[in-house]
Amino acid sequence: MTQRKVWIDVAKGLGIISVVFGHILQNHWVFLWHMPLFFVLSGYNFHAHDNWGGYLNKLIKRLLYPYFMVLFICLLLGEVNLSSNWGFHDLLRSLPNLPKLSIENALYGGVKLTGVYAVFWFVTVLFVSLVLFSLLSRVGLRWWMVVCLMIVGYVPQYHRFFLPWNLQVVPMVLAYEGVGCLLRDRIDDYRVKNNWHWLIGGLVFLCIVSSIPALSQDMKYNVFGIFLISFVFSVLCVFSLFVLSKHLSNTRLAFLLSLFGKGSLFVMYSHMFINTIMAVYIPNNWIRLFLVLFVTGCVLFFVDFISDRFSSGLIRDRLH
Repeated sequence: MTQRKVWIDVAKGLGIISVVFGHILQNHWVFLWHMPLFFVLSGYNFHAHDNWGGYLNKLIKRLLYPYFMVLFICLLLGEVNLSSNWGFHDLLRSLPNLPKLSIENALYGGVKLTGVYAVFWFVTVLFVSLVLFSLLSRVGLRWWMVVCLMIVGYVPQYHRFFLPWNLQVVPMVLAYEGVGCLLRDRIDDYRVKNNWHWLIGGLVFLCIVSSIPALSQDMKYNVFGIFLISFVFSVLCVFSLFVLSKHLSNTRLAFLLSLFGKGSLFVMYSHMFINTIMAVYIPNNWIRLFLVLFVTGCVLFFVDFISDRFSSGLIRDRLH
């Protein structure tokens, strides 16, 4: 079994914190790279599987089971909140009302999931893209394929259409995954020692290009920025964050960031629900941002503590 790379969890931690930052503060500064980061990492982490059926079953358990379970709970809570036949109805009415989710929207997914459910599009797109990427790897991934996928990926931006589960985004996601897979060795070759100039230069570059509105992306709604340029710049920003992650993996921040990275799916599912409830009582966005990160961080720390001592990581594995 290969040793888990700390910097990958740190990078995922930076990514999910940026997702929470963008959603709660309504700040699009991170939109150029925060979703591409996860897709490039999924391509980097991908390895060909001889047992394709086993790999598919693993993806279903890891991604689709939690996805449908959470949506089912949301549907159930929505019905309970509208029903007067429940004994604890008065208690439910005293809580902030989360937006009701219809069965049609839950099945369609993608752009039909808004508000507290908005970020769920990521899960179905990641699942389908990894299934297709595993098939693509069998025929041999090439750079010309990545370029073609990227070009096709821009089509929904210019010819507005949406598909169930946001499947129209999959070609662009496959392009990002292809970049991560094909540049895996280059990413691994980077060494932290005596490379601070790369870190500083990369972060300056990231700050500059992220502040340019025309380059920004909103992948869920088919917004991919300027043709080719936004794609290239987003990849460069992701690589800058990889450099930062490798440096941070040797610091005291590594444990905290990797905690969020290992539990990134849990944070993704829960942060908007927690923020919605807090918004009723706490109007300040910055305070809510800190509290959401604090609450989710405490949950992740507790699960990590329990997993290490009682279940050999089985509980933790359910969160990511």
